[in-house]
Amino acid sequence: MRGPIFLPRARKRAEALGIDWPERFEAVTWKQLRDTLSIERPYVPE
Repeated sequence: MRGPIFLPRARKRAEALGIDWPERFEAVTWKQLRDTLSIERPYVPE
């Protein structure tokens, strides 16, 4: 599944560009993925 790798890559890209990362958006997205598809976050946010 490609979805779970998008957020970590996007987070790194945003950091490289000096863009603030939407932490709340990511947290809600992972909660929704866990609740609906049983997909767990594969990493611990920095």
